[in-house]
Amino acid sequence: MTLSITFDSNVLENVIDFERIQAKEFREDYLIIQRAIKERKIQGFFSDTWITLEGIENKNRCQILGSRRLVSSSESSNKLGNSPIVITINVGTTMEKNQLHQKHEAPKNAALSLGLRALSGTRNLGDNFLVNDNDGSFYGNIPIEELIKYSEKLCEVEVSIAKRCCNTKINVAKSKALKLGLAYLEREQLSNCL
Repeated sequence: MTLSITFDSNVLENVIDFERIQAKEFREDYLIIQRAIKERKIQGFFSDTWITLEGIENKNRCQILGSRRLVSSSESSNKLGNSPIVITINVGTTMEKNQLHQKHEAPKNAALSLGLRALSGTRNLGDNFLVNDNDGSFYGNIPIEELIKYSEKLCEVEVSIAKRCCNTKINVAKSKALKLGLAYLEREQLSNCL
């Protein structure tokens, strides 16, 4: 049986390179984990944000993240003249492409060569931090049914965090935006939207 594990980026970097100073205290444990990955006893995953967000140098984040723009295109066709008109509208986002920070390139390649794969979070309009994966070597191959279950559970968790934050001054993750959304739903007396 293969155990699926999603690694936090700090742990992941120690598993990949157990000779790092940060891995010194638990070096033997990281060595055991790496061996289990190589022997396919563990199927390892990591969040794609390790590359798509952490891979952007701090000094470049404002410029790159602030460059995101909404884009749209539309076209209509009625090639035969007597058939219905077909209108196609595409809406999405675009932003400056980021060159992966040098310190992430080697660990990313090491993780992929070990057989670890990235997991992608839910995609909301405006989230276009995707790694080009034309050959299928970066993202994990997860059945669509599992992705749907994961997305539904993630939404439940996000809403739960936002509701909990409504009564506190602590804002975690997307809770501030979700808090505003929940306030809007309450103000407009809308329900069953979540």
